[in-house]
Amino acid sequence: MSWRAGSSRRTGSSWPSRSTRRRCSVSASLAQAKARELGAERAVRDGLAKELRQLETDYNNQGGNAISAIEQSLENARVGLKLRQQLEEAAQQALADAGLQLEWSAAGWEQAHEQAAARSAELKDDSQALQELRFEAFDAHATRKREPGRG
Repeated sequence: MSWRAGSSRRTGSSWPSRSTRRRCSVSASLAQAKARELGAERAVRDGLAKELRQLETDYNNQGGNAISAIEQSLENARVGLKLRQQLEEAAQQALADAGLQLEWSAAGWEQAHEQAAARSAELKDDSQALQELRFEAFDAHATRKREPGRG
């Protein structure tokens, strides 16, 4: 390498030429532009990946909640059915205790109403007969008290 007289610059093959330096500068600018472009694409990709993860989480949560709600509804229906069956058994037993042997259907329900009305009428008649007997017994007692020598 040699030094030119009156110059502070070195000459020789170790220094790139002006055109080479320009090409390097252009290449560096292109590399920086490409790096910015890749960075922007990476930011978009990361944003989309985050959005996808959020959508997957939402989907799983909503699906999980829906399944849980369906399972809870099913359990509630089972409990409701069991309560209705117990109520039906209790009603059938109450009807049997009242002397009403009926089929558990719409026709049986209508028959139950008819039999209950007939039984109610019988009980009303019995009640009236008992009231008359009570009145007669009270009257007989009062009459005996009014008789001389009794009371």
